[in-house]
Amino acid sequence: MPRRQRGGKGRPRRLTWRACRDRYHAGMQRFEPWFSLGLAIAAGLLIGLQRERAAPEEPEAAGARTVAGVRTYPIVALLGALAAMLAAAGGPWVVVGGLGAIVALLALAYADDLRRGRDRGLTSEFALVLTYLLGAFAATPGVLEPDRLRPVVVGAIAVFVTWLLSIKRPLHEAVRRLSQRDIHAALQFLALAAIVLPLLPNENLGPYGAFNPFHIGLMVVFVAGIGFLGYVAVRWLGPGRGIGVTGFVGGLVSSTAVTLAFSGRARRERPLSMAFALAILLASTVMVVRVFVEVA
Repeated sequence: MPRRQRGGKGRPRRLTWRACRDRYHAGMQRFEPWFSLGLAIAAGLLIGLQRERAAPEEPEAAGARTVAGVRTYPIVALLGALAAMLAAAGGPWVVVGGLGAIVALLALAYADDLRRGRDRGLTSEFALVLTYLLGAFAATPGVLEPDRLRPVVVGAIAVFVTWLLSIKRPLHEAVRRLSQRDIHAALQFLALAAIVLPLLPNENLGPYGAFNPFHIGLMVVFVAGIGFLGYVAVRWLGPGRGIGVTGFVGGLVSSTAVTLAFSGRARRERPLSMAFALAILLASTVMVVRVFVEVA
């Protein structure tokens, strides 16, 4: 049962959701400093756990020592949050000064490692600087609108950085498997999608306005994108699974693009013609299901 309050004239007044929301925001503003500090510590602890876990695997290969671990990262994030809070009274130079001090300490430590012949890279150093900035960001209200997005963005950045740091080996192995042809194919597709397509006029031309250069270019990009996705999928998953995955994903966007892309490849690559045909059929089926879902 919803709680009721007595109005000024003695009549019961329903406690609305808006009133509950206002009370919630008022409570959050009251505990805002503690929430910001906790958010900064949590972000630093998450990154620090990954760095501590990766320490036995990464630095020992080069004979280098660990820059920071599970305790240092949350402390640095806490320093960033405190600097951001003090900046409200002392100005932004408090945050800049703290950042400069951390960068100076890291530079001295890195120079000492280089002098001793221990080069471990700069990943941990940049992660520590980013942790400081995350702490400052967590304790700076008003940066984003609405402000309730701030903890979401801080958490998302912390999770992404932790994930990126944890996939060092798979990422390096993937880069080693890239060929010059792969890089050229990616550059050609990016040039078509990011340079050529935005330059096309988005207006109806010709008789009855039936010719729109941007729409035609968009279809060309779809076809090229499906072909590029199929190339990457076949490269990493093998012909069977790669073509099937491309057909399924492409069907979510445009079964026509899948048909145009794979029909041409089926003529050129006869041994895989059956796989391309099944991928086209899968894309068409996915498109039909998607249309039914959208209509429903």
